[in-house]
Amino acid sequence: MLLVLFIGTVSTSEFSLAQAPSPAPDIPPPSVTTPLAQPESASKKEDVLLGKNSITRSFLELPDMFVGLTTRKDRELALKNANPTLFSTIIDEPNGYLSCGLQTTKIVNGTARPITKQVTAFLFPSTVGPVIGVSVKLPDSPDQPRFYYCLNGQWIDVTTRVLPKDLYKKFGFQLPRSGTAINIRRQTKERDTYRLMDTVEFVMLWKNNRFVPDK
Repeated sequence: MLLVLFIGTVSTSEFSLAQAPSPAPDIPPPSVTTPLAQPESASKKEDVLLGKNSITRSFLELPDMFVGLTTRKDRELALKNANPTLFSTIIDEPNGYLSCGLQTTKIVNGTARPITKQVTAFLFPSTVGPVIGVSVKLPDSPDQPRFYYCLNGQWIDVTTRVLPKDLYKKFGFQLPRSGTAINIRRQTKERDTYRLMDTVEFVMLWKNNRFVPDK
């Protein structure tokens, strides 16, 4: 990881909490939803092995566009740890966490080169059902997880409803390994690589279906 020096302090006022989405104890209204393709239903075997709050089941049912344009088959193979030399697969159902490596290609100077995306996902509880956070990370992409919720069989992006509007202008974070708090750090870019600073600027807690600063 690149070392970047930063001098000074920061407070949560650097992004407007006044613009943060209001608590969402109810199912998001239709006006904020985006119709998406019906996610593939889990098999009867999955219904028995994995409950509705399963991180594995939710991760597999997400539309391809929400997981770096990877297919369900790609994700199934990744979770089986088909190539452990690329990235270790972790599936922690009790804590609602998983991580894996998804192979893809990137065009560099007209040539397709194989690369591996680091994918992490975490289930956050809510009064209307779990919200899944997903991070698809490449060296040239920032740590800015997106959040999704399944409404009437359709997965919708609720990132702007659970995070302050301006958070990603200066900051980023990684999804938790356990618990529901997130450590907010400044995000920097050198050349084509994004890095999170080591210093935690502030912590945000998951309350009432959204993240709020820990005061």
